[in-house]
Amino acid sequence: MACATSSIRGGAAKVVDCMSEDRDRIDKSVLDIQKLSLSFITRAGRVHALDKVSLQVKRGECVALIGESGSGKSITGMAVMRLLGTNAEISAEHMSLAGQDILGMPPSVLRHYRGRRVAMIFQNAKAALNPIRRVGDTLVDILVTHAPHRTTRAQARKKVLEVMVQLGIAHAEERMAAYPAELSGGMCQRIMIVAALVCEPELIIADEPTSALDVTTQVKVMNLLIEACRQRHLACLFITHDLALAAEHCDRAVVMHAGQVLEVGSSEEVLSNPAHPYTRMLVAAMPSGKSSHHELQPMRGGLPDLRRNDLPACRFAERCSRAEDICLRVDAPRQTVAPFHHVSCHHPHVS
Repeated sequence: MACATSSIRGGAAKVVDCMSEDRDRIDKSVLDIQKLSLSFITRAGRVHALDKVSLQVKRGECVALIGESGSGKSITGMAVMRLLGTNAEISAEHMSLAGQDILGMPPSVLRHYRGRRVAMIFQNAKAALNPIRRVGDTLVDILVTHAPHRTTRAQARKKVLEVMVQLGIAHAEERMAAYPAELSGGMCQRIMIVAALVCEPELIIADEPTSALDVTTQVKVMNLLIEACRQRHLACLFITHDLALAAEHCDRAVVMHAGQVLEVGSSEEVLSNPAHPYTRMLVAAMPSGKSSHHELQPMRGGLPDLRRNDLPACRFAERCSRAEDICLRVDAPRQTVAPFHHVSCHHPHVS
């Protein structure tokens, strides 16, 4: 379907036909989400977690999903994995992986979808690994369960060792024989990358994979993950609140706040020329690129209570200095500020 967006760079607004951009999205996207909404029924009331979230990840591309804690990044990844509880109510105009509908998958298909077609690298690697099983047994189990073809344990063990060597993990046999508690945090995270890659999925979801690591190990693990995805031409959704990591390693950035997508574009464009007031606030609070702590600006306000039934149309409006009454009542239009750089805002910043 053709669509139209407003182009606002350079002054007067004009309509931009984005039929070709939609066609490019459909043809090349491994992950394609259109207007995903998600809520949870709890004793404290309905939690409106996601509101019409749209994003795409192409093959060979790394997309950063950025925003402060509680913005809906991880729950978006969990929705793609279909790892939601029975109290979740989910709907989407379109949600597919390589053209296959995700929401319509029956449980028997989901079992093979997770691991074989999409894999997730969790934030706390040691917590994700079974503490009473050797690392090698866990990795072999994953491959035997999710391999595209029937695989014996001996074949699986050989394949796991090959992937470990490809990823530069020294003394692979010894690592296979170790328990998680015997390995460092950085090594456990490398093991989780092996677990994600060994079944050759089409999409990797990395949920804050380096947040528990020191800075030096962060760099090594990120380089390892991104290089592995590039070499295998995999799609990667990188969930993070670290804007510096997103800028350095990711092709595009999707900015989220309180369950809404506010800005999308190349990482360089979004973080060097942010158009949404929220993105500008995130960048201003980021230490990277500042010569003095005096240049840092604190984040104003906080996330709204997502249990509210009177949430504003723009969930950032109540902490935004540019907000007007229309921001509370009317969904923000999706506007184009540069080629492939879009913002959902009534009053974006335009350079």
